[in-house]
Amino acid sequence: MTKGERGTGGGAILLRLTGVLLAATAGLVIWVAVHAVRASHDASVRDGLDYRTFLEAVDDLTEGAGDSTLLAFRTVEERLSRSRRVTFDTIEILADVRAFPSFDEAGFLFDQVQAYNRFQRERLALARVAPEWFDRLRAYNPSVFRPYHRTDGSRGLTRASSAWSLRVRSPLEGEWNGEILARDVHRGQGLFSPRLSVSLRKPIRLVRDVEGRRQLCEFVPSSFDVRAYCLSEERIPQATFRLASDDRTPGWAVAGWDDLWVDGQRIRSGDSVGIPEGTVLRLNPLEPVVFGEYWEGVLSSRQWVNGRMRRRTELPPPFDLFSALGWGTSSLDTDVSPTASINLSVRAEASADLTERLAEFLRSELDVPLDFGMMVLARIPDGEIVAVAEVGERRNRGRSSLLERVAPGSAVKPLLAAAILSQRPGLADLTIPARSGSV
Repeated sequence: MTKGERGTGGGAILLRLTGVLLAATAGLVIWVAVHAVRASHDASVRDGLDYRTFLEAVDDLTEGAGDSTLLAFRTVEERLSRSRRVTFDTIEILADVRAFPSFDEAGFLFDQVQAYNRFQRERLALARVAPEWFDRLRAYNPSVFRPYHRTDGSRGLTRASSAWSLRVRSPLEGEWNGEILARDVHRGQGLFSPRLSVSLRKPIRLVRDVEGRRQLCEFVPSSFDVRAYCLSEERIPQATFRLASDDRTPGWAVAGWDDLWVDGQRIRSGDSVGIPEGTVLRLNPLEPVVFGEYWEGVLSSRQWVNGRMRRRTELPPPFDLFSALGWGTSSLDTDVSPTASINLSVRAEASADLTERLAEFLRSELDVPLDFGMMVLARIPDGEIVAVAEVGERRNRGRSSLLERVAPGSAVKPLLAAAILSQRPGLADLTIPARSGSV
């Protein structure tokens, strides 16, 4: 065979292979199209898209446990204007979260309760600007829960007829995915449970009840490890945690004078075991905890929770005020990166310490009843906020009247005077005549 014949034969083989690949591709496209049409008429597929199984499970739950033992509707009355007052419902969780863990924090039904109450608050806020929207939006609550009126006039629990609001949105649907960061951001390791949050970066002291007496537990970090002291009057470490220096290396746990439980496995005194993120640890007398990444100073971020991407904003006051800033960032300019962070001047650790000191001051120094107190620590004259403290019960979670627009009445005059004098200190010598004398 000559060189030309070999070249011709090789080209023919290449053409045949190309033809086979094109035919296979066309066949796959037709196969996908046929099955897509079939799936559109398949009742079992539609049931999944309509969340029918979930809705049936909610029905079984309310019928089996009884709606009065799970949730309760509370009536709230608010004034929209001088001539109009409105009433609306909020939901309170009564369920035992040990028997129904989905009603515990981060549970799916817990999210539905929060969605119901959040919509009611937002509907009220919108009605203060445009009152007609209060009634128009009544039927559009995204939660699966609904109230109904019983024959005796009381309210019972039912559900929405459809679950369109439960659709899992893609994390690429144009929402802002950045973070809201305090000035002092730390990313390290910690221990978590529904009732416990321990940072392994700084010393922590906990008090737990053990057989009727209060027992002190301490976590003391050093250069290379963190030692846990519980149940030892001689101050002998009960366990030692050796933290990883990078994300790819797992940490280690060493059992001290007492045994340690790691992912259900008993670690004898003196033995060690690797603890990657997500490891479940049990250290007497504490409840089981999860070892994982611990963020301090990250006030808002997007996380995968309960099968969907959502923004983490469930933070204690006053940090929830700053975490809510991220809701309005979807309207940013297109030049801004969807993952760009918002960096605040507020220091998270200083705010937590200031809140604790403010609460202690109100408890020990004031003789008058005071349910709410807030403090803003800022630099003068540039106005940079350093720390914010807040104690007491706020009427609207996620909103503070201190940070809203107010009319310059008597309560605002000291703030205005301080702001003016910080810029024009010479005005402090100004004398103003008044009926009661010069001021």
